[in-house]
Amino acid sequence: LQQNQPLIFGLAPADQCPVVTRDKLPHAAPGSIARTADAFTWNNGPGWLLLDGDPAPGKEPLTRDEWLALLFEAAPALTGAPMVWGVSGSSCIYNNDTGEQVTGIRGQRLYVLVADARDIPRAGKALFERLWLAGHGYFVVSKSGRLLNRTPIDSSVWQTNRLDFAAPPVCVAPLEHRRPAPKAINNDAPPLVTADALPDLTQAEAEQLAAMIAAERGCDDLMTEISLARDAWVDERLEALGELPPEEQEAARKRLADAVEKGRLFGDFELLHSSGDRVTVGDLLDNPDRWHGERFHDPLEPDYSNSDRRIAIANLKSGGTPFIY
Repeated sequence: LQQNQPLIFGLAPADQCPVVTRDKLPHAAPGSIARTADAFTWNNGPGWLLLDGDPAPGKEPLTRDEWLALLFEAAPALTGAPMVWGVSGSSCIYNNDTGEQVTGIRGQRLYVLVADARDIPRAGKALFERLWLAGHGYFVVSKSGRLLNRTPIDSSVWQTNRLDFAAPPVCVAPLEHRRPAPKAINNDAPPLVTADALPDLTQAEAEQLAAMIAAERGCDDLMTEISLARDAWVDERLEALGELPPEEQEAARKRLADAVEKGRLFGDFELLHSSGDRVTVGDLLDNPDRWHGERFHDPLEPDYSNSDRRIAIANLKSGGTPFIY
């Protein structure tokens, strides 16, 4: 891959398509598409199942063999599948002047050749669940105290329009990348039949998984961590509001607690629009025609997912209570 080339795992409607933003699509040249899920389809035949593994917070990164061993433990049929292993673009950066390693392996990729790409979302979910059953699931507490469900693979990557920035990074001297070469595994094996290799959980397995997740969510240490994270989030947001009279400060604290604990956003709660503009919940409710369907940063953690500007969408015309998802 060249440094200006990412991978994408679905098929576009033509061999070459100009790609524009969703907003510009109605006025774009004929044949243009937006990089949205409805513009791409899974191949009716072979395709690539992306398995993306990042180190658990506070843990040493796994070696390639350690990571693959976890995957094969959860799904033994993967062992004989044709696949390619590599590392993330931000891995293995060195200072060429000093020889110092700036970053080691920060993430790993496994590209599994499967027989029917249409089964990728289901098969990926099944593997994620089977990693939990094998004892490799855990929760991470976000800055706002939300629980993030994690295993040695990322469960958010199985979309037709997902971009994978797998090319070498652009480095400015004296930095340089020294990534290991991709490794082909079982190069002559036929594509993996995921329906057989990664079956859905049985009823008994689903009940076992539910019990494991409930036990993990209810542990005292995790509850304490959630409470501390929420308190810190409220204090940080309250400090950003500046000096307030005592009675206003207490009311603001209650509204912030409602946001972080119950998902309720009051009219003066500020949102960061995908354009970079700041608007309040009250602005959205007063102008539903303007703001319905618009994209926003995460309401509680605007810098979540490397400041993804489009991670949240406002639904102001659901027929029920307006919400942001």
